[in-house]
Amino acid sequence: MSTLAEFSRGIPIPEAEIRSALESVAIPGYTGTLQLEINLGPEVAQHVAIAVIRRQSLKPDQAAVQKQTLPDPARKKPVQAVLDQLRSKLMIQCVVAAVEANFLDGVLQNYKVQM
Repeated sequence: MSTLAEFSRGIPIPEAEIRSALESVAIPGYTGTLQLEINLGPEVAQHVAIAVIRRQSLKPDQAAVQKQTLPDPARKKPVQAVLDQLRSKLMIQCVVAAVEANFLDGVLQNYKVQM
């Protein structure tokens, strides 16, 4: 299985804190709304796994390049242009932004998920 397939499903959010917040208002006499906002801290970016997969096409009579060469500045410019265009899209976001739960006398009546 490819590394990309392993990470594409996402990583579950630990539910203990969500359960604790919901249970904290599941008490007699509490009537109202509980909103849980789900945010990601900047430290999450330090745990991003990027799999690099290269597929080089060679002509049958062409030998593969064996030595490591650095790209010249003219070849780096298009790469930088692509990164500039992608920068605003390269963001880690949680699919669920918030959960709002409505309680009546401590009994959970309904909930809404904000995407």
